[in-house]
Amino acid sequence: PEGNNLQLLRNFKKTVMFKILNKEIKFENDSEWIDVKLGNLVTFSKGSGLSKDDIVENGIYKCIHYGELFTTYHEVIDDVLSKTNVNFGIKSIDGDILMPASDVTPLGLATASLINESDVIIGGDIIILRKKKKYNNAFLSYLINFEKKKIIRLVTGSSIKHIYSKDLETININIPKDIKVQDKISDFFICIDKKINFIDNGNLVL
Repeated sequence: PEGNNLQLLRNFKKTVMFKILNKEIKFENDSEWIDVKLGNLVTFSKGSGLSKDDIVENGIYKCIHYGELFTTYHEVIDDVLSKTNVNFGIKSIDGDILMPASDVTPLGLATASLINESDVIIGGDIIILRKKKKYNNAFLSYLINFEKKKIIRLVTGSSIKHIYSKDLETININIPKDIKVQDKISDFFICIDKKINFIDNGNLVL
């Protein structure tokens, strides 16, 4: 039953995301969506070197290794799990969106995770998207994940696949003009994810 509930909820999330982001389902005051280039909303930078060996159980500083963006985190990072004693390099600002810059498959590069915490050390091979215009950070993270096909078209490389900031900034995305609508949509998605995590952690009740 637990597995069935989890799969049902994941399928529901996928379906409802498709319908909302394709404007088949509308929220109150959801009247106008506008096209913007990703580069008009965010600035791009990269993390700095952080190897798996730098991650230690009782480290002093919180950190994120690029591999964790595939294996551990999803659209919103509320709890940073890894720690290190390395205290140099690029650190997060609350609201940054993180994307892996390389992977063995293109699909892995079409992944975005919002980090709701500052001063977390960001490892190398991570692209950091930092807000320069007003929008809902969580909404943008969900939208980037939804727009995987647009990102995959920009991937280069043979055995190891790469994505570059200069290409990401050209992506055209469609967002609600009213930030309150962005807030409502992201809150709805976050609510679904909390239920998914609740069941995934061994709880049976939806």
